[in-house]
Amino acid sequence: MKKILVAITLSAITVMLSGCSSTSPYKHSVIIYIQQKIWDKAVNNGMQWIKAEPNNSESHYWLGIAYAGKGLYVKSAEQLKLSYELDTTGVIRGKMGHNEALVFMNAGKKLYSKDKNLAMSYFKMASKLEPKNVQTLLSIATIYLQEGKFDSALVYTNKSLAIDSEKPLPHTYLATIYDTLGVHRKDSSAIYFGLASSELHKFVELSTDKKKGYIKLGGFYLDHFRLNKTYLDTSIIYYKKAIALDSTDIDVWFNLGIAYNNNRDYKGAAYCFGKYLKLHPEDTDALELYAMALYQNKDYKDAANAYEKLINFEPNTADYYIILAGIYNSLHNSKKANKYLKIYKQLQNKSN
Repeated sequence: MKKILVAITLSAITVMLSGCSSTSPYKHSVIIYIQQKIWDKAVNNGMQWIKAEPNNSESHYWLGIAYAGKGLYVKSAEQLKLSYELDTTGVIRGKMGHNEALVFMNAGKKLYSKDKNLAMSYFKMASKLEPKNVQTLLSIATIYLQEGKFDSALVYTNKSLAIDSEKPLPHTYLATIYDTLGVHRKDSSAIYFGLASSELHKFVELSTDKKKGYIKLGGFYLDHFRLNKTYLDTSIIYYKKAIALDSTDIDVWFNLGIAYNNNRDYKGAAYCFGKYLKLHPEDTDALELYAMALYQNKDYKDAANAYEKLINFEPNTADYYIILAGIYNSLHNSKKANKYLKIYKQLQNKSN
């Protein structure tokens, strides 16, 4: 980004200088240091220029450019915003464009987790400079959604769709908003979930990354299966489509296992968790789900092996021993059944 920003800036230097009203000796030195990419000196001279002329929009603009050259986008955005606000002639505003918008976007992203209000102000500055930038509009929509300002989130997402309805990304944002509205406005949840599903299908239709779309659809139907049990079947269909495109994605295997498990297809669940565990053998949560699925499917020998692996990881979890005692009892192995029952009782006594 630095190279692009500097290249655009340098092409504007002559024009900017012709409109300069500043008489500060620091003006030319700042611009020369920027040309030479000597960023520290450019910043130092820019700060001196601002001390001499704090209300000069150009001094703030060029210090902002110097900060951007150093990759300090938050400081850069602060100066560029001041420059924009102080510019009464419109000369600098007229020169601000794509690169300055990028600075505001980068600053917003850096501040997003720390100060959403300031991040929002920078995203809106970016949008002012590039009103047809879809990503900027969606960044604004995201903050509004997190603040619970659903109508504003919809406005900005729909603005992005109005620019290009064939872009897949805005449809996922719209789906997220409708999904969230369905949770918050329970009297209309079925309508909003229907709209969310429709937008996700549009994403799949428009996207070149079909796998990503199938995963989103699988997750959507899995999240809402309590509304309609058939959603589990639909979730499984889309996760299987994702697996067909990439059988190495272990997270999809895990989620497919969850869908099968909730659908009481324990054989399918055990198969999927087994796939996941081949690459994550020490994930005890997945191992427990695998063991439980095997047990529910009455695959007692494999279930016993899985629970014994769990004991190696968590030897003080009493529940595993009582389950193992029951499994070995079903396998007519009274010796092991009694062994695990004894350990279970010992652990229970310790905890009491």
